[in-house]
Amino acid sequence: MAASAISQTIGVGHVLPLEVVDKCIGNKVWIMMQGTSEFYGTLRGFDDYLNIVLDEVREYQDSGNGGKRMLVNTLDSMLLNGSHVCMIIPGDAPPPKGENEK
Repeated sequence: MAASAISQTIGVGHVLPLEVVDKCIGNKVWIMMQGTSEFYGTLRGFDDYLNIVLDEVREYQDSGNGGKRMLVNTLDSMLLNGSHVCMIIPGDAPPPKGENEK
């Protein structure tokens, strides 16, 4: 089904998920992947399969030590496979895991 047909079907006032991701281009996003990997960087582009290009990337993994994140890598740019993306969080990086827990 074409994008225009989809937008006519869902009606006015509804937002498609890829429209939200499109508005994040050029901004910082936090991306959670299947498993323990998480990435924080500037969104440069994506396709219909949610393959994502990030710049100024920081990779984090669960340290296994009380659920805290550990910085494991920094890269100038990277391509993430969309089939492994679980969540995209626009804006500043969330606090380290465990910081807000009581």
